[in-house]
Amino acid sequence: MSDKPKYRIGLLLFLVVISGWLASVRVYSLLTDSALRKVDNASLALFAQKIAATDHIIAIKQIPPSHRLISLTLTGEDARRFVQAVSSGKADRATYSNIWSVKATFFKGTNALGEIMTDGELFLADGRQYKDGSYKEDGIRGSGILRDLVYKPLGEAVQEAEMKELETK
Repeated sequence: MSDKPKYRIGLLLFLVVISGWLASVRVYSLLTDSALRKVDNASLALFAQKIAATDHIIAIKQIPPSHRLISLTLTGEDARRFVQAVSSGKADRATYSNIWSVKATFFKGTNALGEIMTDGELFLADGRQYKDGSYKEDGIRGSGILRDLVYKPLGEAVQEAEMKELETK
């Protein structure tokens, strides 16, 4: 018997084992990702319960060179829409190189109910990452409730403050 059939059988067995292993890793990854998303969504549901009674939100962004803070307060309908956008967020387990530059704290009276960090489209709540369900791509920047009510206005306020600082120098 020649060595060629043994070589082919060995190669075939090796390929079957490797492809089985790769398939199992992929299936395992899909199963764990699905389970983790369920945990994330359950965590967001608990967070949504905590912030449901929000009557105002204070969002803060730092001005980089001077480290001064700029804040924005949402009340009434805007606060309600912001809470709804956060509460209906979708678990997002992708990895991004985000700078979580805005902190939004939810209040009822003087009591802090919870806080998130956001970059406009994504947000962190209780250490888990979510995507604003209202976010829509529309060219370069996109739009959504988190971006439109807090992130964009604070960004514009920071730019304005930076320009004023440069003018006074």
